[in-house]
Amino acid sequence: MADVTSFTQLKVFQWSRPDAENPRLSAPISASATTITVTNPPLDEDGKIVATAFLMGIRDNKGYVETVYVPANAVQGYGNTPDSTNLGLTITGVTRGINLAGIDITTGDSDLAVKHGQDDPVFNNVSALYYAMVQKFLDGTIASGGTDAQIGDETATDISLSFANDHTTKPKVFYDDSDKRIKISLGDDAPAAGDLDGVGIPVMTTAERDAGTWPNDGVIIFNSDDGEYQSRNTGSWVTLASGGTFPNASTTVAGKVEEATAAEVLAGTAAGGTGARLFINPSDSLINEAVTFFNATDISGAEAETLTDGSNADSLHIHGDKYKTLTAGENVDGSSTPQAVYISDGTNSRTSGRYYKCDANDSSNTDSTKFFGFAKGNKTTGQTDSIYYQGIVSGFTGLTVGADYYLSDTAGSISTTPSTTKPIKVGRAISATEIIIEKEANTHASGNQGSSYGTTANNDIEIECGFRPTKITIYYKLNGYDNGGGGDEYSVGIAEYMGTSLKGGINFLNQAVSANFTPATTSLLSSNPTAGNSGANDLLVTLSVQSISDTSYTVRIAVVAGGSYAQGVKGNGFNAIAYK
Repeated sequence: MADVTSFTQLKVFQWSRPDAENPRLSAPISASATTITVTNPPLDEDGKIVATAFLMGIRDNKGYVETVYVPANAVQGYGNTPDSTNLGLTITGVTRGINLAGIDITTGDSDLAVKHGQDDPVFNNVSALYYAMVQKFLDGTIASGGTDAQIGDETATDISLSFANDHTTKPKVFYDDSDKRIKISLGDDAPAAGDLDGVGIPVMTTAERDAGTWPNDGVIIFNSDDGEYQSRNTGSWVTLASGGTFPNASTTVAGKVEEATAAEVLAGTAAGGTGARLFINPSDSLINEAVTFFNATDISGAEAETLTDGSNADSLHIHGDKYKTLTAGENVDGSSTPQAVYISDGTNSRTSGRYYKCDANDSSNTDSTKFFGFAKGNKTTGQTDSIYYQGIVSGFTGLTVGADYYLSDTAGSISTTPSTTKPIKVGRAISATEIIIEKEANTHASGNQGSSYGTTANNDIEIECGFRPTKITIYYKLNGYDNGGGGDEYSVGIAEYMGTSLKGGINFLNQAVSANFTPATTSLLSSNPTAGNSGANDLLVTLSVQSISDTSYTVRIAVVAGGSYAQGVKGNGFNAIAYK
């Protein structure tokens, strides 16, 4: 027997058409013939010769209808539109005498096969067999033949699939449209009142589990021998939980979630098994003591308070430090004393993204004062280390408590004395061995920039500050010349710049040297500060911020000489504060 296994194995179509009203045999056949010729090709809904298997009916001159099984691809020219090459009139390999009482469509019965004459009618035999197939499909005996079964009326409503057993309230799987979830109800089998009753995990013994084939990870079962949930992970079974409790870490069972005490963790004995996850019970006595300690409103006597493990409040020193893993661009040994380092941007023959020792006196490398943090490992070029860039860094010796520390002229080192080249603060000592990182928010980088400038048009002074300034405050004194107004002329004031743009300031004096200096000439700056005049035989001096970079900024003193006047300009100078 060869019962159908899928409901869609047989094609249903209409053989007769307006242009082929009477399909029939074009030649007689015997009761055993398996090749049949017809007058009109069988066509599907697209007008192509049928390629799928179907049932063919042939009515003899006595009115008897024989059912013939036509397998897939049995009609000449199948799948094509009929033409001179693909006629679709010859059918081969058919099975004669199909019994319609069952759903066996490929095994013939010679008692049901008869001979037929030319012009006996042929048609697609849609018989009670199809009802039988539907029934078998609903019974679960055969498949639907599709891969996307749908239930519902395409409206926003609840949809359920119930299981018809002997219960008054049937078990079901249903979609709850109100909260957009798939839910399960066990009906009368529910352990207590309520609609939702959980999902049943497969229960099996160890032997049953090991006898199965498990191609995929992530499968969950309940092992009735071990009394625990287990999951398939990288080809092995691991325990998820055991009866709602966790095994103690001292048992070191591989793959388990294991419970460790705080004392075991502090002693380093709570290693657990291979792949184990450690869990500290919140009710642990040490945990409770720690919670009590940190929640206390008065901890004035904390230094003397001893916990049950022998430690005291001083051992609970919290470090809010942060670090980033970086690759060394040179050999850096911070194992005995942490080394101050920066991250290179790829300039000065360095490798971008790697860390190097800071050096406040390296005038050839402007990156060397871009302090990032401290390296505490002993690493060679190409090795990685954790660079601490925020919080408290330990490992120093002999620090002066409360003192500020700066980059040193010795690569990697720090000092309480700011470098005369680039004074870059890195932090403050909070003990003899610890520094809290405090990167300076601003720096007075200019010193006293004073000189006598001649008639050179642009006099640029580049000031190294070790970072890209966001604001620059300049205290200036300019000395120009006004030939018709009394000779040398001073301009004194404060100017503030954001980048290279003047954002404000005040001019206190803008008078000839011979005049009596008074604050009456005070005015707000609306343009770059100037001194002198731009007329014939005059000198006009202008101060501006010409450019900024990631590590410096340039102040320009511009001199414009009028006519043939060539007197040098004296006494120009300024101090500047650059803000990070």
